[in-house]
Amino acid sequence: MKVLFLVFGTLLLVSQSNIFQQWMRNQTVFLSQDESPSSGKTLVWSDEFDSGVTKTNPNPNDWERQIMAGSQSGNNEWEYYTDRMDNSWLENGNLVIEAKKEAYKGYNYTSAKLATNVGWTYGYFEARAKVPKGEGFWPAIWMLPVASRYGPWPGEGEIDIMESVNSESTFPYACQTIHYGGYLMEGGSKKEDSQQAPKNNCFSMGDWDDYHTWGVDWSPEAITFYVDGKQTVSVPGTSWYSWDYPKNVHYPAPAPFDEQFHWILNFAIAGNWPGFKVDDSKLPAQLIIDYVRVYQ
Repeated sequence: MKVLFLVFGTLLLVSQSNIFQQWMRNQTVFLSQDESPSSGKTLVWSDEFDSGVTKTNPNPNDWERQIMAGSQSGNNEWEYYTDRMDNSWLENGNLVIEAKKEAYKGYNYTSAKLATNVGWTYGYFEARAKVPKGEGFWPAIWMLPVASRYGPWPGEGEIDIMESVNSESTFPYACQTIHYGGYLMEGGSKKEDSQQAPKNNCFSMGDWDDYHTWGVDWSPEAITFYVDGKQTVSVPGTSWYSWDYPKNVHYPAPAPFDEQFHWILNFAIAGNWPGFKVDDSKLPAQLIIDYVRVYQ
């Protein structure tokens, strides 16, 4: 497949080869966009995180603070997610998620993971956030199904709107992608068919120390990602599918992206992707979210 890019006023037609993917990790190049991705849609839900200067809790009617050890995530993370105001709160019109270096319930780090209590099917989803940088940091703005009917991950689907990976060899960079596929029984054995599209859709965050908007336009025809209103990549709906394991049932497109998904905001420390070396001198650190919005 080939992609058309506008780079410094010059049109380039490039293949999605390994060389191109490596180049993308070190660039911040976006497709041109004539209008806002929210154009023609209506704002149906948002949290502007309006608050005063005094710390308050996120609205429990909208958000659930998920209490769990990071090791339960399947990614071998090192933090413990708490429901304490020490790790997540509203202040000065922002939601703050703070990761700390501290001993807590057998773990050496604490943080927070929040999920909305409601979900949506299709629309444009946007968050404005200031993303922390530091070796071993793994903050993310993403979506999972509220109640999947397609079995366990990755068959249930996942939409990663912003996943920032900070490792010793490649940091900091941000990724936007979807996961689908799953596991199936073949010849009496469990076979993995886990799919990621597009693979390695990551780009350098460089000196990004301010707020940026991260969005996804999700329809039955395509899932299209944006940064600061500019399109980065689009995945056609014809490529999706799901395997429901252990039922061994195959669901074609539009599965699994035809069900309700909800927002998830979290700040992980270490894990399979960023690695297991953490720059403790950068802690405490904060993922700061100005707003999250849903347009349909």
